[in-house]
Amino acid sequence: SRNCKGARILKQKSAQSFRLKPPYTAANLLWIAAILCLVNLVQAAFSAVWYDEAYYFFYSENLQWGYFDHPPMLAFLIRISKIFPGELALRFFGVVLSVVGVYFLFAADNKSEPSNFVLSLTSFPILIAFQFLAVPDTILISLVSIYYYFILRSEKNNFWMNSICFGLILTALAYTKYHSVLVLFFTILAMPHLLKRKWFYAGGVLAFLLLLPHLYWQFSHEWVSFLYHISGRHKMPWSAGYIGEYLLTQFLMLGGPAGILLFVNVLIRKASDSSERFYRLQILGFMLFFFVMSFRGRVEGHWTIAAYPSLVLYGSRILANSDLLKKWLIRILPLTILLHIIIRIYLIHPIVLPIQGFYKPEYFENKKWAKQIEDVSNGLPVVFVNSYQKASLYHYITGKQTYSHPDITNRKSEYQLRHGQEQMQGKSVFVYSEYPYFGDPISTVKGKGYGGIVKEYYSWENQKISFSAINKVSDSLQFTFEIEPPTQDIKLALKSSHVRFSVWISDGSRITEYIDLMNASDFLQKRSVQITLASRKKSKSSKVYYYFGLRSDILPLSLSNPCIFQE
Repeated sequence: SRNCKGARILKQKSAQSFRLKPPYTAANLLWIAAILCLVNLVQAAFSAVWYDEAYYFFYSENLQWGYFDHPPMLAFLIRISKIFPGELALRFFGVVLSVVGVYFLFAADNKSEPSNFVLSLTSFPILIAFQFLAVPDTILISLVSIYYYFILRSEKNNFWMNSICFGLILTALAYTKYHSVLVLFFTILAMPHLLKRKWFYAGGVLAFLLLLPHLYWQFSHEWVSFLYHISGRHKMPWSAGYIGEYLLTQFLMLGGPAGILLFVNVLIRKASDSSERFYRLQILGFMLFFFVMSFRGRVEGHWTIAAYPSLVLYGSRILANSDLLKKWLIRILPLTILLHIIIRIYLIHPIVLPIQGFYKPEYFENKKWAKQIEDVSNGLPVVFVNSYQKASLYHYITGKQTYSHPDITNRKSEYQLRHGQEQMQGKSVFVYSEYPYFGDPISTVKGKGYGGIVKEYYSWENQKISFSAINKVSDSLQFTFEIEPPTQDIKLALKSSHVRFSVWISDGSRITEYIDLMNASDFLQKRSVQITLASRKKSKSSKVYYYFGLRSDILPLSLSNPCIFQE
């Protein structure tokens, strides 16, 4: 009828009214990618280096097939980028790869409509505003996007093309972040038919062969990276707050109203084909996996970033079938763009967000901070307590020798794997810490610290001590320690009268007592030592932690093989 025809025309016009106009066309998407690359290069050149970036720069100074806490991909890219000046020496190839990833992500889905894709992509600022950073997550997002392009179009390629491409992309993912294996796992769950493809196994064999150098490196270093991620990361007691922290960070990572709207629609919309099932399983799989992991220990919010390419593609599909959602996203597009601009300017200068709590000293005034530390250290090598990040940043800015000294409550880092302490043993160093248990107060632009000169530095990290027995006798605890014979270097270090065998006692949130138990020379001369302490446990529900180790001068307990007991 005439009325029905008019209704159809009205509906078509309504849908078209919410369709973004050119330049959001497939032909011009390359131009958009080029502009994004240029913006990210400018951002990369003018934004201050973050702590983690400086740590990865430290990686790149000594290229290896592996590092303490990450595979080597980012270190290789940074090393190549060093041909460029300034901060681009860290970030150049990461920026280029991120833009390549955006284009491959769009091309991955043959149903992608350019305007919907751009609208979905801009809804998640973390995928655009932070893609200039030299961190593994930036590389991971790009490689996952390339992986999607291959896996969703694999049926169109021949055996050899599939085998080689699959093997290479799996290798690149594994050399970037270990938990990228989840991308493959959720792919198999979503597309079990791949297990019937011969190229799937051939590509897996190729990836295994290309990963052999890294596996050999792990073997020769006692599988240090794998053991750290499995058990070494969670040293502090579990807290229920980790669950709430994970949920909060996931909410914040969505980046504002547009991202939240799209994510909610992803949750409530059912997949209509195999591609959408693939996207949905990647998203929910990552979110649920790390939610479960938060019951084991602290989870970094950005670990789910590998699911965001699926969020963009699934969001683009949803926009193609929901004029109402598209209407609202276009209406709040100016707010989304403003959010992008604020984030980018803020990462260069904090004046945009003068609100208390938004200023993060990590991002700003690095050179001034390094100069302040350099002035008080009198040119000595600087040992940073419990901060491989600050040690790396100071080294990146000044070029001077640094070391990160982990205390018994903290974790090891690449500094320990590289035996950096051996270059400083017995030398005069300046020790800097943010903890008030030793040294003189020091004011810096990044806050208050504490420090002092140690005339003969020893880290004690190679001295092994372990429990052989723990017994409770009445209201006391009886600890028996097994001591490995000290090396010649340690015997020389013991000539210092300032070395003690000590215990720190904690309630799980803070150190409540420091007790020097005996002179380290007397302690290490024996193969077995028994120490008795009065129990600090006041009730059945309370928790008490005892940390035993060696310490010297103003340094905290050293992270040798830590002896930790929970009462």
